[in-house]
Amino acid sequence: MNEVLLSIIVPVYNVEPYLSQCLDSLFTQDISSREYEVICVDDGSLDRCGEILDSYALSHDNMKVFHQKNAGVSAARNKGMDHAAGKYVWFVDSDDMIAGRCLRAIKTVLNATDCDQLIVLPVEFRDGEPVNCLTEFSTEDVSGRVKDFLITRILKRSVIDANGLRFDPHIYYQEDNVFYTVLYPFISTGETLGDRISYYYRVRPNSLSRGGLPSERMLLSLIAGAVEMKRQDERNGERYNGYAYNLYRFVTMITCAAAFMPGEERKKYIGILKENGLFPLKYSKSYTVRNEKKDSGFKTSVKRRIRNLSYTRTGFMLSRMIIRKAKISKNK
Repeated sequence: MNEVLLSIIVPVYNVEPYLSQCLDSLFTQDISSREYEVICVDDGSLDRCGEILDSYALSHDNMKVFHQKNAGVSAARNKGMDHAAGKYVWFVDSDDMIAGRCLRAIKTVLNATDCDQLIVLPVEFRDGEPVNCLTEFSTEDVSGRVKDFLITRILKRSVIDANGLRFDPHIYYQEDNVFYTVLYPFISTGETLGDRISYYYRVRPNSLSRGGLPSERMLLSLIAGAVEMKRQDERNGERYNGYAYNLYRFVTMITCAAAFMPGEERKKYIGILKENGLFPLKYSKSYTVRNEKKDSGFKTSVKRRIRNLSYTRTGFMLSRMIIRKAKISKNK
């Protein structure tokens, strides 16, 4: 019996318009179905996703489907990992696609190198744009915005299991970032499949990562992520500075959102940060995010720097002053 090389894990929740396109891409492949499996976890979808998954499973003997009450993307991915048989795992989002006939090239690299991770190249496409997963994109079209996401990394399962790593079910936003940041120091060898696009990332206007102020659930998820990054930094920060980097980044996102809130609501979130030892944080030049742009004017540059220091008490107060001033000017 052939060893299963790759487990593709797909958490599914209310993505009926996109699910069939995603699944078709997973099964339009160029290696034997015995060499890879597709594990889909229906996380309590309220639409027809569960029916679609069961229908596909009848036609594909390398597909496993699990249905559970809604518990979030982290719990869904954990469920998939618990049932994975592959030497490697690849986390694919259910509104995205992988390139058709890409698994043979992936298999060749994994078998030849036995690496701990293989990075594949992604391309973005906008929701509603007609895209065929067999379309050949130039590597010049690679999206830098998604190249560091978990979805572009095929990971050796033994490295994950040896360190007892799973997704935190309390984190549903930036959960991929937290998981990979914790995993990264244990990855010894890596390769990149750099001659082709392998992942198609769908840009949706209403996705979690786009638009508007964060919801309460999103903010609490960021706080849980910051708590985990703080814990990891205290334990192993001398070995890897990624923990501190994301700690400052998450707290900055929370404080910037809080700066726009009314007084009582703002005090609530700053209070939660303080209870967890997350505010104020000590300034560290090595780990702060600058995101400077060449065309930024002096005032814009200063505002951005203040924003990126809002995890400190002074930076947060200055952010509030700027926001109040902007509101007064707008109302005049």
